[in-house]
This record gives sequence, C-alpha cells and structure tokens, in this order.
Amino acid sequence: MEWDIHIAGQIDGAAGTQWPNWLLPLIEKENAASALRYLGPFTASKAPPLYRKADIFLHLMSLDCCPSAVLEAMASGLPLIYNDSGGTPELVGNAGIGLKSAVDYQTYTLPTIDDISGAVETISKEWSRYSVDARARAEAHFDINQWFKKHNKIFNKVISSASS
Repeated sequence: MEWDIHIAGQIDGAAGTQWPNWLLPLIEKENAASALRYLGPFTASKAPPLYRKADIFLHLMSLDCCPSAVLEAMASGLPLIYNDSGGTPELVGNAGIGLKSAVDYQTYTLPTIDDISGAVETISKEWSRYSVDARARAEAHFDINQWFKKHNKIFNKVISSASS
C-alpha cells in the first residue's frame, strides 16, 4: 500500500517544518522519508483545511483525557486511529480503531508501527463506513446545540425547584 503521510502539530524538538533530530533515525530506518511530510504547528483557524485534506486522523497521545482535536476530526468525518487509553476510546466509539500500548504514567508510549499500518489498512477497506460513523457520532454526542439544550433543562430545573 502506498502512503502519503502529512503530519501537522507540535513535535518536541522540531523547528518550523523540519523534523526533530530524535525522529530522523526512525524515518531513515523505516525508509519513510519519501512518504512523510511534516507541516509544522498550526492554529485553530488552520485546522479545518487540514482536516478536509486528510483521510485518517491519527491521535497517538497516551492517556489523553478529552482531546478536542479528536472531536474536531470526527466532526469533519475523519476515521480515527488512536492510542486506546485515557478518554479517547469513549469519545471515538465505533468511528475508529484503538491501538493498545503500554500504559505508563512516566513515559510516553506508542502503539507499534505494525499495529498502526494494520489499522490504516483496515480503515482504508471500509473508509466510507468509518467516515459516516465519525460524523454521525460527533453530531449525536458532541453537538454544541444539544449541549446547550441539556444544560438549559438542568438550569431551569434547578431554578424552578429553588423558587418553589
């Protein structure tokens, strides 16, 4: 399978769009330089165009409690491959594939390259289903209007019980 991988966001040790020195040996070892492009950090206003260009969103942060980038990706209809830890599995549900890695509160751990590439292949075969599930899950569970309605109902209940 041919891949063209664009990575956006902050990477420790990176300068602009230059790979950090600590990552270069892995890129060379995997012979991946021709397939990888680092786009560098981005602002919130630049996120939607990045999501529109993507096919899959990888979120490999370990033990992330509630990553808003995951919700943004799902709202954009992006299937996810994620580190199956923290709060991410609860957010993603059936809109992606969670990968196991060692849980360690002191050291950042990643799923294996083989697990990541296997997940990419699986999603590629059923991309439409994962994409539809991602968007539908974002709309059903994380739509801001539903959040306002639920909270308005709670606040009205509290106010009415306080005035009785």
